[in-house]
Amino acid sequence: MSMQRPNAQVKYELLEDYYSSPVLKRSYMWSACGLALLVTCASVISVYVAMQRMLSNEEKRGAVDFIMTGPDKFIPGHVEVSRNRAEMYSMAIFRDKNNKSSDVFATVQVTEKETETENNIIENNPLKLVCYYSLPVNGSTEEQLLPEFIDPLLCTHIIVAFAFIANGTLQPGSISDFEVYKQVVDMKKQNPSLKIMLSIQCFSNNGEFAYVVETKISRERFIKSVLKTLNDFSFDGIDIDWEFPVWPGSDKRQLTDFMKFLKELKTALKSGNNEFLISVAVAAPGTIIDKAYDIKEMAEYVDFVNLMSYDYHYYASYLPVTGPNAPLYPRHSEHGFFTTLNTNWSASYWLSKGMPLNKIIIGLPTYGHSYTLLNEENTGWDAPATGLGQMGEDGFVQFPDICQFLKREGTKVVFDDEHKVPYTYNGKEWISYDDEQSLGIKAQFVKTKGYGGVMVYALNDDDFKASCASTYFPLIRNVRYILDDDQL
Repeated sequence: MSMQRPNAQVKYELLEDYYSSPVLKRSYMWSACGLALLVTCASVISVYVAMQRMLSNEEKRGAVDFIMTGPDKFIPGHVEVSRNRAEMYSMAIFRDKNNKSSDVFATVQVTEKETETENNIIENNPLKLVCYYSLPVNGSTEEQLLPEFIDPLLCTHIIVAFAFIANGTLQPGSISDFEVYKQVVDMKKQNPSLKIMLSIQCFSNNGEFAYVVETKISRERFIKSVLKTLNDFSFDGIDIDWEFPVWPGSDKRQLTDFMKFLKELKTALKSGNNEFLISVAVAAPGTIIDKAYDIKEMAEYVDFVNLMSYDYHYYASYLPVTGPNAPLYPRHSEHGFFTTLNTNWSASYWLSKGMPLNKIIIGLPTYGHSYTLLNEENTGWDAPATGLGQMGEDGFVQFPDICQFLKREGTKVVFDDEHKVPYTYNGKEWISYDDEQSLGIKAQFVKTKGYGGVMVYALNDDDFKASCASTYFPLIRNVRYILDDDQL
């Protein structure tokens, strides 16, 4: 079984696009001497970062193997890639607010201490289990999740993904999509408390959404089309998946326009007889958060945000080493910017910036990321990789495929007690993923900290036919079991 590429990948491809843009390149070429100095410094930083991250106590042997055997097997341009990675991550650190990343970390740490005291305030609020559902693709030969296979009692909210924007209006899809909408909405007959929402997707800060929010007239036109679609199909609300406003640019006006849009959207969707829900799928890395959102103002207009706390690590030319898809916490060997690449940090940062605790819905993935190892003897975190793995599509692997991989002769599984997630490998195939144990730990984390609930991406990637498990949707069902404290 293969899968369609999860859309959250785009935010990390944007990182690479931004730092390889012609404008940025020109800024470095102020003189031949300056460029030579930059290359030299970046190379030194690259070697230092790689050595520091790989030479942790538990991975010394693997790191030494890499040093001894790796250079002969490097893909072309590896040194250049490492240099670009060092530049990208060092810039990301210094782009934090006021160029003081340590201040950001301190703020988050204080917020985490305060989180426990806030639990008493929101303990009576029911936890949400928000499940994204990707529309079936017509003509696909792959096994797909059809509406009749969805358990209407499993989630509190189902977000149907995705609708798009064309000519400044919401385009809900094709006629075949309309039938799916009807079938999903009809699930409320079996579960009257279930909320069905429609997600709007845009993957550019200069695409259709940028046009929509630009003027009051364009915003009004688009909101009118949203309201019509919600009423026509009996949806309960709208989800905005714009990846991302402003970032990686610097158009602050776009951020202001986006906030105006959300304000006007709330006015239209929550006036008169309308009580539609509004959610926004939001970024996890701090560098994007600081650019893309006015969080305090956003909090006034949305019912909740779906934090995309996954894809923290994925094979890319600027970071050709293995890493966890969705770690809960950092490892002790991680430093600086790398300590922010985890669910706990991202959620705490959103809280510290002004999003209410009960409006933060923590995203959990039901898919993993595959890599091709450079050296079969170096199999831990930060192991050099030569590319995406053979499993999945574009390195994204559904849970049923991972489950089958685990049954292969010679497959090894490691559960990391710091990140609280597993990884598995066999030969040069290496996969970071989540299982029932890791997702259960994260669900318990959500309850303990007092966040508003869990978002799952996606229903489609769980074992919806019980092909490898004893029950349907084993991952999501276990999350529900942990969250369910006479609430759901």
